Parts: sequence; C-alpha cells; structure tokens
Amino acid sequence: MTGFRYGLAGAQGYYGVQAALACFSKGMANGHKLAALTGPRDLMQVFEGGKVFLSTTFGGEATSLAACQATLRVLEQTDALSKLHWHGSGVGNNLAGLLTKYAIPARLRGNYARMVLDWQAVPGIVTADELRALWLQELLRHGVLASVPLFPMCCYTAEIVQELCSAFEAACTVLAQVVHEQRPIGDVLECPTITDVFQQRYAAQKHA
Repeated sequence: MTGFRYGLAGAQGYYGVQAALACFSKGMANGHKLAALTGPRDLMQVFEGGKVFLSTTFGGEATSLAACQATLRVLEQTDALSKLHWHGSGVGNNLAGLLTKYAIPARLRGNYARMVLDWQAVPGIVTADELRALWLQELLRHGVLASVPLFPMCCYTAEIVQELCSAFEAACTVLAQVVHEQRPIGDVLECPTITDVFQQRYAAQKHA
C-alpha cells in the first residue's frame, strides 16, 4: 500500500521503522503484474532449498521486471516523488479546508500519499454510507473517478490539482444541502448506497 510513494526506502524509511518482512506489489512496476517479498538475509534464506515454499506465479515474466527497472529509474532520476509530496499535500490541505468550510461530517486521515475520508452519520437525516455514496457520485459528475481511499499521483500538475479541488467543492455543496438544509437524500442520490465490500465479506464468513 505504501511502496515507493514515501520514497525509495518506502514507508520504512519515511517512518524510521525496520520491518522484519515487507511486501511490494504492482506499484513497483507502475501497474504491471509484479510483487516482491523482501527482508534481511537471515529471514530470506529460509526460502532457499524448499524449507519454506514460495510461489512465483510470474517468476518468468520479464516485461514486469523491465517495467520495475524503468519505474525505479524514474523515481531515482526525476523529481516525481517531490511532486507527489507537493501536489498530494495541496490536495489534502484543500480537502480538509472544504470539510471545515461546509461543516461536512467527515474526518480526513492519512497524508499526502494516501488519504481516506471517515464519514459520520447525521441521525435522522443521512447515514454515513449514503454520504459516501453521494460524495463519489458527485465527484464522478464532475469528472473525477474516485475510490474510498484517495491516492495522489506523481503525474499531477497544478492544473489537475485545481480540477480536483473544484470537484471537491462542488460535491461538498451538494452534501451540505443534505446535511444542513435537510434536503432528502433521495432527491440527490441517483445510485444505490455503497456498502463496504470487506465488511460484507467478513460478516458472511462470521455467519458461515
């Protein structure tokens, strides 16, 4: 999840934590199918000789290795990561300000590389799931296809950040109508209420 978004040393370097094992996935190859399990030599040696089985489904897939090499070269030789820090911080700061400005019942957590909105219900008016669905709907209406986590990208420019922030504000105005003017959620929400996929899965397992 963190990978190289926090620098070439990953989240370990950013937070000053030495992990026993760290797993990196497709981000290291700019989206190509690749994953790596890394750790100190004494732990990694248990995979040698079959003592611990390690499956390498894409072990012979050289295209992803080339993509990883190219990705690392870009991160090492350009200002991509500093741009991510700059523009990601701009996105987060702007969004936090809009939540305060419009008194939206949500908490923004995370930092410039990954941020998440925790929605809060307004009893008798709107549920947290309805607010989240309306937020994603209104962002899409303004040209932003978002997920629950927000992942700023190295390719952002000042213009892209402004477009995002404009979409954020437009969405906040609609949410504020529901929260503060008590506009019925059914008047504005045009899609089914989104529920957390993982929570559904865990609930199904619990009752299986």
